[in-house]
Amino acid sequence: MVISIYIECYTTGMISTIIFDLYGVLREDPYLAWLKNHNLAKDGAYKVLADEADLGNISREEFYQQLSQISDVAREDIENAFSSKKSIDPQIITILTSLRPEYKLGLITNGSRHTRDFLEESGLAPLFNDIIVSSEVGLIKPDVQIFKLALERLDSTPEETLFIDDTKQNVLAAEALGIKAVQYESLDQFQALLNK
Repeated sequence: MVISIYIECYTTGMISTIIFDLYGVLREDPYLAWLKNHNLAKDGAYKVLADEADLGNISREEFYQQLSQISDVAREDIENAFSSKKSIDPQIITILTSLRPEYKLGLITNGSRHTRDFLEESGLAPLFNDIIVSSEVGLIKPDVQIFKLALERLDSTPEETLFIDDTKQNVLAAEALGIKAVQYESLDQFQALLNK
């Protein structure tokens, strides 16, 4: 099978579990997109704010208000930008559905309290054996504890697990635990790997 060939190309040993990142892999990261549209970067106060939301320390409304204060963009404009619904690429659903019969699928995402709502509404949630949303567990990637929690909940070992994330530091954190990891760049790149 094509997917098995992909996994063998990037790993040694038997893979039974694949863990995905959400934002930047399965879906565009709306915060990074907003920052880019405003010629801003996710550093300094913008990173601190994201971490507070991802840890579940602030509400959506507090996030919008604080982002408005540090960016000088009207709160209503920010809310409208983040409220626009972007659907999941049907190719992503196809890939996950094709993996589901052979592998345990997990999701680790740095996300706010409303991330699970999106996962349910988009139809992604039922495709995973386990989902870890940072704001629900009080941990954010690249903290190794979030990876350990995922392995425990998926009843998997690092050696039999593949992790796919778009952020290099998260990939390195997973690798430090012995998890095989691939840095995601684009859907085209991912599909090319699947077809190897």
